[in-house]
Amino acid sequence: MPFGTAIFALLITISCLLIAIFKPLTAISDRLIAVLKRLIAISEAKIAISCRLIAISKAKIAVLRRLIAIFCLKIAIFKPKTAHKVIKLRSFGGSMGFSDYQFISHWRVEGTCEEVADVIGDVESLPRWCPSVYLDARVLEPGDEHGVGKLVSVLTKGWLPYTLRWRFQITESRHPYGSTLQALDDFDGRGVWTFAQDGPFVNITYDWRIRVHKPFIKALSFLLKPLFAFNHRWAMARSEASLKLELLRRRARTPEERTRIPAPPPPTWPHKSRG
Repeated sequence: MPFGTAIFALLITISCLLIAIFKPLTAISDRLIAVLKRLIAISEAKIAISCRLIAISKAKIAVLRRLIAIFCLKIAIFKPKTAHKVIKLRSFGGSMGFSDYQFISHWRVEGTCEEVADVIGDVESLPRWCPSVYLDARVLEPGDEHGVGKLVSVLTKGWLPYTLRWRFQITESRHPYGSTLQALDDFDGRGVWTFAQDGPFVNITYDWRIRVHKPFIKALSFLLKPLFAFNHRWAMARSEASLKLELLRRRARTPEERTRIPAPPPPTWPHKSRG
């Protein structure tokens, strides 16, 4: 046999051997590709199901938030008239997070700016004349002669059965026309009191902008924000009612007049005054 023919025959033999070897591997590869396609199809189906479940959960959360808001509105409708004033919950726009709150409260009480400033500035007496909201109040640092720098620790609550331990520091005094405070601990933010004389009455505005750090409120704000907002409105309404009673009590000329003044609203749930 010529040498070239032998080489050609050898190459054909080697090619046949390679085809025989790689043909099963090709079949295995095809099977693996088919399995991978099935796994991809299953994963896509699971992703589609997960997306549907997420959409359903978001819809349920939205419905629950609406029900909570309706519940809070119904409770607000049946609050005592002496304790009801309009308090607006505003938004910070695009930068507002779930745990960010802003409230503008408007009160109107009979008296003078000096009387109102003296009552609200006497922070250590808050648990006495406003026990429904302030369970404890202690001055940690007295501040200067105008009260600037005064550091106060308070334990507060609202209608809901939880308490908040936080501090605030007076950063500006405009006595007797208001003051500004910085909130610390469970709250982080600032509050601005503004008093304006209007004949025999004082128009009071409180601008309260905070971020809540208490863990369970922060964790649930995405769902229960309307309920927490209602809790603040309830506390501010009770504070206004208590302030009116305290002004009457301080203006009383005799012990008999003082005893005829009703006691301030009590807290809704029993709590220890210190903690």
